[in-house]
Amino acid sequence: MGVGQFVQESNVIWMFMTVVAGALVGLVLSFLVNTILVEISLDSFPAFYFGFVFLFLGVLMVFRVVRFQGWKKRVLMLTFALMIIASGVLCFVFKASWLFTLSPLAKMPLYGLLGISTCFMMTFTILDVINFCSSCCSPSGVALIESAEQVNLVLIVSVIMGFGYGIFFGLLDVGKKAHTGNQLRRQLVHEEIFCVPFGITLGACAALYNEYLRQRQIKEGEYKYSPLYTDEQDDMI
Repeated sequence: MGVGQFVQESNVIWMFMTVVAGALVGLVLSFLVNTILVEISLDSFPAFYFGFVFLFLGVLMVFRVVRFQGWKKRVLMLTFALMIIASGVLCFVFKASWLFTLSPLAKMPLYGLLGISTCFMMTFTILDVINFCSSCCSPSGVALIESAEQVNLVLIVSVIMGFGYGIFFGLLDVGKKAHTGNQLRRQLVHEEIFCVPFGITLGACAALYNEYLRQRQIKEGEYKYSPLYTDEQDDMI
């Protein structure tokens, strides 16, 4: 069954709810990621806090990579782990005194990396909660996200979304010329003009394709709930 046929045969109301839910997740991630990027840029305490979080998450992923079978899986997850560790190191060295002396083009890759790590962390946290609630509320115990294809979809979308948020943040120089809270809010609103449509579109498309994968898995009769972070799923990626 292709995606087009799936859309034609699906319940319109359910499909609408799926797209809206995905769009809302993209919207929430837009605000969360940009707020975290602002805090990391302007305040040393949040920068150190998220630095420790990223380092812990990255090191944890490195230890999990050792148990993977197949070099492709190891290379993929090790790349993610190293990116997150690099983001943690960046958080410790971020200082507004030198950060805002950089040009927007120089800041774009830095914020792109931070955006990927932040979006990756927030996406899996939000979706694991949604996954658990969905499994508890569903009589059949069917989860919204479980298969390797769905987890890979979340990985890809979180990377694209986080990198996009970081690029917009760095390109628009958010925080550089903000001397008051009102000025900072205006700069964030200006950036959200670009980030919100980007996040909503990606979130809606990802939710639609995820539902297609979920329904296909149900028809194959191989769908059972388990948390996003399990060794079995890691081996499937």
